[in-house]
Amino acid sequence: MKTLLLPLMPVALFAQPAPHHPMGSPILHHAKDLGLSEAQVAQLKAQAEARKDSMRSAHEGFRSAMQQLHQGADRDAALGQLQTAAGTLREVMKKAMAEDLALLTPEQQEKFKAIKPAMGPHHGRNRMPHPAEG
Repeated sequence: MKTLLLPLMPVALFAQPAPHHPMGSPILHHAKDLGLSEAQVAQLKAQAEARKDSMRSAHEGFRSAMQQLHQGADRDAALGQLQTAAGTLREVMKKAMAEDLALLTPEQQEKFKAIKPAMGPHHGRNRMPHPAEG
């Protein structure tokens, strides 16, 4: 039983509800606090739009894996699929954040680093979207 609990612990971390970023990026959500220029906002929105399909696909893969796990599919296979989907989603999100941060000045990056902890635990390294998110 103990061996089953360890693989399930990351699932509990991933199942936390996510905040809604209506503009596609937590950086855009804090545009005013960061002092983003109109050009930066436009570039961030364009990047968010360009990656919309890959982000949607990664989220759907994660949701599908969670559903299979909850619907009683073969537990080991479902957990394997969930771990793969979570890794894919994590990489897509990590790449998106790196692309967005690259558009900020060093000062804005420092401000965002200071803001990020105040955004809450749902923005942690291992945070994954909840399957009910749309």
